[in-house]
Amino acid sequence: MLALRKKPDLVIEVFRKGARGVFYRTAVFADLRKCIQRVEQGKIWANNNELEYIVGALMQAPAPNVNRTKTTHSLSKREEEIARLVAAGLSNGEISARLGLSKHTVKNYLFRIFEKLGLSTRIELVLYILSRRQKRNNDKETIVETKYRRTA
Repeated sequence: MLALRKKPDLVIEVFRKGARGVFYRTAVFADLRKCIQRVEQGKIWANNNELEYIVGALMQAPAPNVNRTKTTHSLSKREEEIARLVAAGLSNGEISARLGLSKHTVKNYLFRIFEKLGLSTRIELVLYILSRRQKRNNDKETIVETKYRRTA
């Protein structure tokens, strides 16, 4: 997307609507080519400020409503691995290269993951993975606190 001004709300909105990059009219023209190439390769074109806006919006968004009774342990180890790599920001191509799978196989895994969890976008998957990590961290803190609690 070509933008006139740097506005956090605009950046968040265009990425929510599927934009893969933001380029400002005031930016160096030579970077426009880089931006187009990166987006064409399936990568994201955003600077640190824009990423901060996006992460801030993700942190404020509620976790996706997933039927947890059905899905608590329903992902296979490979599906879990692929979901974590998506949450780490890797593209399908990068996941396929890292795991030695074809891009088509990665897409099939993602389809099954979305189907099992009742999700429809990568962002929902990232939020789901982050919420599970947060829950695990909270559970670990509770266990440690209980284990080492002093009695009077």
